[in-house]
Amino acid sequence: MTVRERRARLLQWLRDEPWLPVATLAERLGVSRMTVHRDVAALERAGLLRREWGAVRAAGPAAGAGPCAVCGRPVPEVGGWRLAEAAPPLRFCCGHCAQLYRAAHPDGVLLAYDPLWGRVGDITEGWLVEGSRITPCCQPSVFWFAEAATAQAFVQAFGGRLVRGRGEVAPGRADADSG
Repeated sequence: MTVRERRARLLQWLRDEPWLPVATLAERLGVSRMTVHRDVAALERAGLLRREWGAVRAAGPAAGAGPCAVCGRPVPEVGGWRLAEAAPPLRFCCGHCAQLYRAAHPDGVLLAYDPLWGRVGDITEGWLVEGSRITPCCQPSVFWFAEAATAQAFVQAFGGRLVRGRGEVAPGRADADSG
């Protein structure tokens, strides 16, 4: 498949689906994620799509999901954190704000977005990385991962503290800093 064919196919999929994770695109196209990132960057420069946290979206206004319930910053439309049972729904711009809210209001299921796999899940069923060198929004940063191996690899690459979603520090992995 040529570059032109690959990019045309990617745009066709975006017309059929509102957003797609980069990992899904790489799998469908049979190429690496890096190849998808290069294609996406070129298509974004042309104004044909928008990159979002681990995913791509067809071009259009970046409406977002409203303000963060803690700090008021914009919440990404894809990704982000939210309190499942809240009415009206409470959304948070980042894991830091979600954790601040959770400390004051421990009830309810807090859902998070795994930026590498594009999965949404209950934070108690995954792993948190606190205080890494990557800070997408508020500080200290908090990221959620569905799988322990992915969270551990993130800590090795970007530092931080690995904590089970229920609040327990992972044995032998309390802190790691690779730089």
